[in-house]
Amino acid sequence: MTEDVVRDRLAHIGYCLHLLDRIRTMSFEEWHSDPWVYAGSLRYLQEAIEAALDVAQYLDRAHGWGRPKEYGEAMRICTEHLRMDEATRTRLVSMARFRNILVHEYADLDDRLVFSLLTHRLDDLSVFSQAVDRFLSADRQSRAGDDVRSE
Repeated sequence: MTEDVVRDRLAHIGYCLHLLDRIRTMSFEEWHSDPWVYAGSLRYLQEAIEAALDVAQYLDRAHGWGRPKEYGEAMRICTEHLRMDEATRTRLVSMARFRNILVHEYADLDDRLVFSLLTHRLDDLSVFSQAVDRFLSADRQSRAGDDVRSE
């Protein structure tokens, strides 16, 4: 993965969040009773989380922060290095672990919990994307400065 691919993943998170934004204006009953909205929102939520996990795992490895064996740990390590606040880090780690439920235990989903996540926690993924973007920009500037000094 390269910085360009990371930025593509960040853009995909933004795309998914944009599509999911309309859920915030719906009641639980509206959301739950429309099978296309319900299924689509689960899919885009999964894609947004998976894109964030791709980014976290890449940054962990590329910057020598660690080689975590599970998604929650990858997100924890990455968000610590991005210096995100503890409350947001905790929610993102929970969201990373929730991805496994979305993918593997979909028959046992707690729909009220999913709806709460869709209506109250998607901003955490946006905050993550912004933190990664700032980190990448600072890292690029730092490398450019190193190149100038080495010439």
